[in-house]
Amino acid sequence: MNAHLEYPDHTQGILPLTEIQPGIFESSMVANIPGIYRFLVDAQGVTYRGTPFTREQILNAAVFRGIPDTPGQPVGGVSKVDICRFLTCLLSDKNLTREFEESLKKQGISLAGIRKCVELFCRG
Repeated sequence: MNAHLEYPDHTQGILPLTEIQPGIFESSMVANIPGIYRFLVDAQGVTYRGTPFTREQILNAAVFRGIPDTPGQPVGGVSKVDICRFLTCLLSDKNLTREFEESLKKQGISLAGIRKCVELFCRG
């Protein structure tokens, strides 16, 4: 069984799949190009009762360079302090009117609750 592969630069290839257990196939490759990889997996076989079948599935994988290995680490030099300053400014009374806050409240959105979440995030 093979997977037809489209690389991020739109070139194509074939990735052989090895059956490691009955009905379970795997393969590995090195993704040298950042971007989206598309795989078209084509399966053919017979059921336990001997009825032939074919199936195909499209799978995608995303590969990026320069993303920190640690979850929560900012990308591109933006720190937690920067994010907190931005959110605090955005949610301040200088930018959101009392009328806007009341219209949110009527829709079930608590701006005070959102501000509290930002405050807790920025504190610890």
